[in-house]
Amino acid sequence: AAVISFPFLPEEIPFHFSDGAPGNYMSKYFIFLIPILQFFIMISGSNRNMLPDQLNQLLNDSEYSWAVFGILVFTLLLELLIIAVML
Repeated sequence: AAVISFPFLPEEIPFHFSDGAPGNYMSKYFIFLIPILQFFIMISGSNRNMLPDQLNQLLNDSEYSWAVFGILVFTLLLELLIIAVML
């Protein structure tokens, strides 16, 4: 979604609003931040040994997979929302 919408975005995207007016701007290249975040969540989510022992015992494999999937879907929806607002 970020790659497809990239050519249609303005060079600077407002990201902070105060009283309805944009206060700060960021480069349009920052829309790639969320896909990069998703990639790192996916990579770290595949290594369940990174969890503390208490959390590792709390979740079984299926619950852990659903939790990682939920985080990835949430960040995808967030990315789509940001892109939709900017277009």
